[in-house]
Amino acid sequence: MIAYVVAFAMGFGAAWQVQAWKHDAAELAAREHVRIAERAATLARAEQSNKDSKNAKTVADLERKLRDAGRLRDPYAQPVNCGTTNTGNSGTDTTQAGGVLSAQFAGMLRDWAAEADAINIAYAASIADAAALRGLLASCGPAQ
Repeated sequence: MIAYVVAFAMGFGAAWQVQAWKHDAAELAAREHVRIAERAATLARAEQSNKDSKNAKTVADLERKLRDAGRLRDPYAQPVNCGTTNTGNSGTDTTQAGGVLSAQFAGMLRDWAAEADAINIAYAASIADAAALRGLLASCGPAQ
């Protein structure tokens, strides 16, 4: 009978030790999972930062080209003297001739376009970040 009690105690101790090992292994796996996810997020952040800097350079180049292009025109403008002949008035306002917008109004439109572009770029970057992060977390698998 004592042999049975000793064997039971030994078996119980071994089962307890196996449970402890399983717990330690699960803890180690969870820490490794977090480390991998953090490293993947850091790499994704660096990659997105590179993309953002390239996009910002492209936007700056396009804004410079737009400024250098000159004055904006209204494509729907009606000619000022439609159907009449010029009476020799040389004091005609050049902003009204041919639908050319004033410099102030063109500048305001460019500013609004730049603000809208900045908002769109930030939105697209946040959507891309969220999708990349979801993909990274899904590829790491569920935490134990």
